[in-house]
Amino acid sequence: MKRFFGKAALAACLLAGVSSASQAQTVHPNEWTEYYADIRGWTVNAIIHAQGGFVGCRAVKTSRNGHLIVERHNGIWQLVVPTDRTDVYGGAVLSIDKADIDSQFGFENGWATRELSARELDLIKAGNQLGVEINGEPPRYWELSGSTAAILKAQECADNGGNLPQDDAQTASGQAAPPPPPPPGRPPQTVTATCDSVPTGPYGCEITQMPEEPGYKEIYQIAGSNGAPAYFIKVKSDNRADVWASFDGAPWRYLGVWGNVGPNCSEPLPNQSSEARDNLGQDAWNLCIR
Repeated sequence: MKRFFGKAALAACLLAGVSSASQAQTVHPNEWTEYYADIRGWTVNAIIHAQGGFVGCRAVKTSRNGHLIVERHNGIWQLVVPTDRTDVYGGAVLSIDKADIDSQFGFENGWATRELSARELDLIKAGNQLGVEINGEPPRYWELSGSTAAILKAQECADNGGNLPQDDAQTASGQAAPPPPPPPGRPPQTVTATCDSVPTGPYGCEITQMPEEPGYKEIYQIAGSNGAPAYFIKVKSDNRADVWASFDGAPWRYLGVWGNVGPNCSEPLPNQSSEARDNLGQDAWNLCIR
C-alpha cells in the first residue's frame, strides 16, 4: 500500500478499507452501517440488516481503548464495547463517573453488548467518563464529551429511518474548489497508482496530497491519463468525503458526499444535495484506487 509520510494513501484514508472505524461497524450478524453525521467527536451511522432493512442508528466514539458505541437498535438503547471474551454471557462493572453498576453483557464477534435503561442513558449524556471492566479483562475507559449531542443525533437518525433531513442533506458547499497552493518551500507530495471507474476502466493516475483546510482531515487531488476526469477530494472522516471532478481542465463540478463500498472503492452516498444530484445525473459514478 502506498503511503504519504507514514499515513495510508487515499485508498485507505478515503475508502477506509482497512480502517478501525470500518471494523467497528459489523457488530450484529448480517448488518452493516451507512454514514449519517459527524457531531462533537462522534460518528453517527444508520444500521441496515441484510433482510430486515433499516433497524436503527448508532453513535461511535473512538479512543485508544477502541470503539464506544451507543445505539438504538430495534427500538432499544444499547451499549457496545470491545471484548476478547468468546463465551456467550459474562459479568462486568459499568462505571459512569462515580456510579458503578453491576452488569451482564452478551458477547459476540468481539463485542460486548448490554441494554441501557433510561437512567443509564441520562447518566451517559451528563457524564464525563465511562468505564467497562468485564470479568477477566482489564478496564477500558472513554471520555464522554459530546455524548449528549451524539445520542440526540442518533435518536434523530432513528426517527428519520436513517435518512438525513432535506436541509442537512443539502448543506455541503457546491462552490468551485480549486486546489489550494502549497505552502512556501513545501511542494505537494505525489504518488502514482492505478485508478478505475465504471465510465473509464483502469487507468494510470497520480495522487497528490494537498495542504490542510479547516474541517477536513486530508485533501487530495487525483490527475488521470487518457482523458479520465481529475478529482478533488476533501476527506472529512473515515467514510465521508466531499468530491469534485473536472473534465479536460473545465471548472470543478461538485459530485456530493462519497463513502466506501469496499476495500478500495468509493461512490456517492444517498441523500445528496440538489446540485450534486444534477451534476451526477444518471451516470454510474465510482472510483477505485489500487
